Amino acid sequence: MKNKIGITGGGKHAWVSVDRTRRFYIDALQQDFDLVFIDNIQQVEAYDIDLLLNFAGNIGWEVAGKISCPVIYCAHGGAILNQDFLYEQLPNLRDCDGIIVNCHSDIEIFESMCGEVRPNFYYLPLPVNEDLFNPMDQSVARDVLGIPEDTVLIGHISRLLPQKNLHRFLHLFAQIAKELDSKDVKALIVGNFWVDYPVLDYVTDTYPQYIEDLISDLGIEEQVIMLPAKLSDEELLCCYNALDILIHPTHSLDENFGYVPVEAMACGVAVIGSAYGGLKDTIKDGVTGFVMPTWVTTNGIRTDESLGIDKALQLLQLSGEDKMKVREACINHIDAGFTYEHCARTLVDFARKSIDNYDDKNTQRIQVNRGDAVKLSDTSLPATKSGTHWEMYYEVVSHYVSQNCADFVPGSKVYTAYPWTQLDDETIKLDDPTWPATYTINGDRALLDKIGEKGLTYHEAINQGVSTDLINKWLQNGLLAITKIDK
Repeated sequence: MKNKIGITGGGKHAWVSVDRTRRFYIDALQQDFDLVFIDNIQQVEAYDIDLLLNFAGNIGWEVAGKISCPVIYCAHGGAILNQDFLYEQLPNLRDCDGIIVNCHSDIEIFESMCGEVRPNFYYLPLPVNEDLFNPMDQSVARDVLGIPEDTVLIGHISRLLPQKNLHRFLHLFAQIAKELDSKDVKALIVGNFWVDYPVLDYVTDTYPQYIEDLISDLGIEEQVIMLPAKLSDEELLCCYNALDILIHPTHSLDENFGYVPVEAMACGVAVIGSAYGGLKDTIKDGVTGFVMPTWVTTNGIRTDESLGIDKALQLLQLSGEDKMKVREACINHIDAGFTYEHCARTLVDFARKSIDNYDDKNTQRIQVNRGDAVKLSDTSLPATKSGTHWEMYYEVVSHYVSQNCADFVPGSKVYTAYPWTQLDDETIKLDDPTWPATYTINGDRALLDKIGEKGLTYHEAINQGVSTDLINKWLQNGLLAITKIDK
């Protein structure tokens, strides 16, 4: 006789990625367990279940510690966005309960929140759709899309909202195309604009116009191909397979997995991505592409995009034989860890372990550690429509980024984090829709202009008598970004 699992939040979800995950959970678990769908608290005990899986919603939290079976909670990025809720609810959990996460950064967050008594943390990679995302001949894919075989095609596929950084992709693309000026270089962008994302919504409804203007300002109108997200399966498969590389420079706060890089690699396409959240797990740095280091500042997340440009050029200029090796490495990486069979077996094992190890006479309540809220004295980001602000996420996002903000030292080079506009004699504003911070420059406009033109190495700064303290201050508040000269 099969064990019985109750699932809360098992109905269709508005977000495509979450709904895809929901369907995977149900398909995987129903092979080994009897499933019942829980719509209210009364059904939890009435169905006499062996495990409650709280996929979404609050029912699992409302019965936490009160029912005679273990509960597994699915995080889905909640470790970043729902800190207050989690600190309130975690003490109700028991050490027999579990939390499923889709990246190791979420485990770091939960471990930092809990004391010695903790729930079980389960890392679950999510599967690629093997029926859809698989390698095909690039020339065939390009023929379907009407793209010449000799075109260098660089892709960006995402929900088109500021935190996904389409605007940063366009800047990266423009610089890469400039370096490859003897070739036909094009950007393929697939996605729909989202104007109602309720987290750090500094810029929302004006973002589509911003992107249109940016494409014009960069002079790349003839190089950009934009397609809507609602393509046929064949068209989407061709989009991936037509690419030479995919660039995913996300700053989306709750990027706890990211299907797009995994889908690209399943098609044999190398990925340049932010070393952030789930991408730190899915992209095999130096093998299936490269990750760009990320860090937190008092005015948002910053990324070493200079490294990203160098690595993109490195991939694009490989010999045909080496490109084939990267292609095979991408496919093998996905086959090893992101197939339906592998991920389903992992999920089933978590459920089985939770049921088999349950002992209602020997459980302990979870302990939590909560420090004082972070107060940023040097932040200058504007207010948002949603009321969310960067201070709410600064500390927890430090687990999602890949490193601390580096100091300006020998062997490093700084550059402006994003183009800016001068507001008055002493004030400038980053033109970045994701992090539109303002800065008081106190008469240092000439230095900032110099850095903006070609960057500034540590050696140049010392020879020119530039204050390294000032440079480090600008790094900490996000006006500048930093890279290593020898990469």
